[in-house]
Amino acid sequence: MKRPVVVTGAPGSGKSAWVKAIARPGDLVWDADAVAAAIADEPEFPRSPHVAIMLARLREAFVQGVLSLPAVSAYVIVSDEPEALALAERMEARLQRCDGQSEKRERIERDAVSWG
Repeated sequence: MKRPVVVTGAPGSGKSAWVKAIARPGDLVWDADAVAAAIADEPEFPRSPHVAIMLARLREAFVQGVLSLPAVSAYVIVSDEPEALALAERMEARLQRCDGQSEKRERIERDAVSWG
């Protein structure tokens, strides 16, 4: 069984970028910003209450789906760390913290190599 990954960190800390760098085609990714943009054209805060409620319901369906598929790679992005910790425990997932600093360093190093 593959272990899901819950990715947490402050807004702008590189959570989505980290997942994009790690995830492979076919991996499942929950990114509330991307979902909010797709369903309501509200990718960022503050979100309308009805959008926040729908995101919570959709994420729960996503989590249930991941838990029912034992051989799937999945990433769940959660900004709120206590919420991320509880979700990781519930899903028996690995917790990945993004602090923004290590992600910035990695981007700088990648850019330095690509700029040669």
